Amino acid sequence: MPSAVFVDESGEVISGDSALLAGRRDPSRLVLSPKRFIDHDTVQLEGDDVSAQKIFGAIIQSVLERAKSQHAGTDPATVTFTHPERWSHNALGNLVDAASGTGLDIRRLRTISEPRAAAIHYAAQQRIPVGKHVVVFDFGGGTLDIAVLRAERNGDYRVVAAKGDNSLGGRTIDNLVYRWVIEQIDHDDPDLADSLRNAPASVMNSLQENIREAKEMLSDTSSATITISSPSGEKDILITRDEFNSVISQPIERATDMTRAVLREAGVEDPATPIYLTGGSSRIPYVQDELGKVGRVMRLDDPKTVVCRGALVATLRRFTQSAVAGGPKQSGDNPFGPGPRPAPGAAPGHAPRPGSGPRPAPTPTPAARPAPRPGGQPMPPRPNFGPPGPQGQRPGFAPPQQRPQRPQGPQPQQRPQQMAAMSQRPVPSAPKKQKSNTPLLAGVGVGAVVLLIVIMIIATR
Repeated sequence: MPSAVFVDESGEVISGDSALLAGRRDPSRLVLSPKRFIDHDTVQLEGDDVSAQKIFGAIIQSVLERAKSQHAGTDPATVTFTHPERWSHNALGNLVDAASGTGLDIRRLRTISEPRAAAIHYAAQQRIPVGKHVVVFDFGGGTLDIAVLRAERNGDYRVVAAKGDNSLGGRTIDNLVYRWVIEQIDHDDPDLADSLRNAPASVMNSLQENIREAKEMLSDTSSATITISSPSGEKDILITRDEFNSVISQPIERATDMTRAVLREAGVEDPATPIYLTGGSSRIPYVQDELGKVGRVMRLDDPKTVVCRGALVATLRRFTQSAVAGGPKQSGDNPFGPGPRPAPGAAPGHAPRPGSGPRPAPTPTPAARPAPRPGGQPMPPRPNFGPPGPQGQRPGFAPPQQRPQRPQGPQPQQRPQQMAAMSQRPVPSAPKKQKSNTPLLAGVGVGAVVLLIVIMIIATR
């Protein structure tokens, strides 16, 4: 279903194909890419401020009703949300708040990033050796997201590097083709071109729909016809695939350069690295040809469905993350491990966020109060998104008073079993005691250090 939302003057919200039909009559109240407003509180339509959560909730409610109607009205056991890799904590929180506003039990919500879901889907069709990297190129209608992932032993994938562009998508291509059409008409019939620039919404919607159909047809044919319907009659414009490629060359070059940049950031130089495609716009042959200069493009399935299929597999294999604040990941493994070039000072087993440096050791502070909403209403606590760590804690998102401090070294008072555990996972260090100057305790301390080293060597073997 299209992620389109229409809000009428009374405030009623409809989504999907019905929204597109209503938008033909009044495009000013149609939202075609709601995902672009995920960090906003409101969306302005015809001077009215509409709650962004109301828009997101309408899409979620529509999907839930469709699913339940196919299963005798039974509520789903779990609902898994996919999201771009680089979405902010606030964006994910807004998504979960919108789901909660529909009456969906937040304890049933799971999340997984779209590149991980796509990689997991493709992994079911191809065996990727452990430690090898793949690229997920997600080119949808409104956004472009690219991620490099590394295959893990349990079948999961760890994100090593990611980039995104919310201004580049299939609608960017549609707009470029629209400008090209106007230029062609302006050369042959300037009066018709002027009338199209000020045409009513019905004429513009029809033209945009014909452009989309021609774009999709050019994926399979060498030419396509764009029909322009106007009060003065109809006019056909022929566009060849070569002309289409020339029109969209600039944004595709941006997308290709971004792919190279993500690979450099991940430290991946192998030209045979597979590039998995997802998103409807990635089906354009020119996109695939240009990406083929960067890596090995894999054409395995319909790019429009690989993310949702991968999310289903990830949920069944327990690779998803609970949306409840502080909730544990279903799998015991951390899906976001370190990349090949971890930042200096980063904790072993945890990858730093893109663009962030090493964090200083946290110090206990009083629990922060939720920020007030406009109007004085307290904001509910945000779900704890981010890479899950040991015992359900996620680095960088847990409240300060719950973050385990990194062990600073062996303590003479710790038992050998505790020392062995320290070699595998961070645990809160025991309070330091005053050092004694007696030779006996000094000898015990040296012996404990030697014992810890022996235990760590055995544990790593």
